[in-house]
Amino acid sequence: MSEHKTYESYSWPQFYDMKLWAYSEDLMPTTHAIYTEVESTDVAFNQFDGITYGKGAAWLKQLYFRVGKKEFSKALELYFKRHQYGNTILEDFIQAFVEVNGEKNKKWSEVWLKTSGVNQLQFSCKDGNYSLQQKAVSGDQIKRDQIGVLKTEQGEYPWQSIKEKIVWDDKAPKACSEWKYPNYNDLGYFLVEYTDKDVQTLKNNWKEFENSFLRKMLINDLWHSTLYGDLNLRLYFDFIIEVLKSEQDINVVSTVLSRYKMSSIEDMLKQISTDKYKLHFDQLEKTLLNRLNQSKAGTDLQ
Repeated sequence: MSEHKTYESYSWPQFYDMKLWAYSEDLMPTTHAIYTEVESTDVAFNQFDGITYGKGAAWLKQLYFRVGKKEFSKALELYFKRHQYGNTILEDFIQAFVEVNGEKNKKWSEVWLKTSGVNQLQFSCKDGNYSLQQKAVSGDQIKRDQIGVLKTEQGEYPWQSIKEKIVWDDKAPKACSEWKYPNYNDLGYFLVEYTDKDVQTLKNNWKEFENSFLRKMLINDLWHSTLYGDLNLRLYFDFIIEVLKSEQDINVVSTVLSRYKMSSIEDMLKQISTDKYKLHFDQLEKTLLNRLNQSKAGTDLQ
C-alpha cells in the first residue's frame, strides 16, 4: 500500500469513486455480503459488482490501517510463503493476520466479509467529549466496528469504534469543533449523517477546506443524507449553487454536476413545487454560464 504523493492526490480519490459504486449497490434491496458461496459458474458473474470490488477493497484498506503497515506486510509475507504454488481459501488469508496480529481480526473480518449492508454514522460533541451514533440503513441491519480519522478545526484524530464506543488511537480531541468530519482521507466504509444545521456550518466554513478530496467527500455525504431524508432538499441544492459559484477543482465540479444526471433528482425537485423547481434550474443555469465565461479558454474547468 503505497504512501507516495501520487496516491494521495490521484489514486485514493479514484478509489473513492469505486466506493461510491459500492455504496450505491449496498443500499439496494439486492445487497449481498462481500464473501458469498458460488454454486456454479452460471451465477458467478452475478456476484461481481460494486460490493465485490469497492467494498471488498475498502475492507482490505481498513485492515491495513487496523493492524499497521509493519504487521500488514508480515502477514502478507507469511501468507504468500505458506501458500506459494498452491490454492487458498479466504480462511487461509485471515489466519495469516490472526497469527501476526491476534485473534481479534478473525471475528472483525467475518462480520465485514460475511454480512451485508452499510452503516450511517453521526459524530456529536458536548463539553469537549465526542460521541458516536451508528445505525444500519440496509442489508442485515447490524452495527459494525468502524475505523476512521476525525478531522476538526484543531487537527486530525485517528479513531476506531467498538459498535458505538469510540477508541482514540493516539490522542482524543480536547474541545468541540464548529465543524467535523469523521472519515478524513476515506479510511472507513460508512455514510455520514448530517442535519440542516450541519449544512449551514459547512457553508460558513467552506473556504477552510483546502483539501479538494475532502470537499468531494463532503458533497457526496451530504447528497446521501438528502437522498435518505435526513436533510432538507432545498437546503442541499442552495448549498450546491454556492459551491458551484467558486469551486476551482474540476473533480469537485464534476461530482456536483454528476448528481444532476440522476433520474431521481428531477423527480425530487419537482416534488418541492413547480415554481421552485424552475427557480432552482434558472439559478443553476445562470451560475454555470457565469463560471463558463469566467473560466480560462481551453481549460478543463471551462
